[in-house]
Amino acid sequence: MGQNEKSEYREYPTDALIRRFLPYFKPYRRTLYADLFCAALTTVCEIVLPLIIRQITNTALEDVALLTARMVIGLALVYFVLRIIDALANYYMADMGHVMGAKIETDMRRDAYAHLQLLSNTYFNNTKVGQIMGRITNDLFEVTEFAHHCPEEFFIAAIKIVISFIILAQVSLPLTLMIFVFVPVMTIVCRIINRKMRKTFSEQRHQIGELNAKIEDSLLGQKVVKAFTNEALESEKFEEGNQEFLRVKKNASMICKKRSIPVIPR
Repeated sequence: MGQNEKSEYREYPTDALIRRFLPYFKPYRRTLYADLFCAALTTVCEIVLPLIIRQITNTALEDVALLTARMVIGLALVYFVLRIIDALANYYMADMGHVMGAKIETDMRRDAYAHLQLLSNTYFNNTKVGQIMGRITNDLFEVTEFAHHCPEEFFIAAIKIVISFIILAQVSLPLTLMIFVFVPVMTIVCRIINRKMRKTFSEQRHQIGELNAKIEDSLLGQKVVKAFTNEALESEKFEEGNQEFLRVKKNASMICKKRSIPVIPR
């Protein structure tokens, strides 16, 4: 068995996976840049509303006479225009962003299939076809969402942190520092939780492969099953795998629920 064949179940560190994933963005970097620009626009539009409300409130507290209809209507028009920009930006992100993710998924599936053609017979003798199918179908399906949402979410989070710090620092720098001191703590906690969850999600993907393998074996040997009237036995075997998959999914959902974070397969 070659080196690549031995690494089927190797657990790669996150930074190594990211380095291998980044080159797939290169053919679609213009779409990615436009997507991130739209993400920045939506973030700015979200932040502007509290600023408008603060402006109106401060003006009213200072002198109600200064709170004219012209001022309120002007701020309302500004916010209306920003909402239109926000809607257009979200449409682009939902449309072209998903298309970009689907194209990256297609490229990775092509490379994965080409790599399979280079593996020896020993690899296929030691690996169930259901597991291989799970790698190039179900696992890569998650790439579409990851390629689309991951850069957006990190970029939006960075913008919100920077702008929020600037705005709050103008109000009270000591209180702002007290609040933002928890950001590194939250980052460390999230990394610890991520390490614990990777094992669960890995088990989930493995169980999907096992279930695919059982279904494949059963359907390929359907004539033999019918010849020996073993339909009930095959259904029992399938139900065992089906219930095991349910147990793994429930375990993953419970871990995420306890930590109040979304289920993001890794």
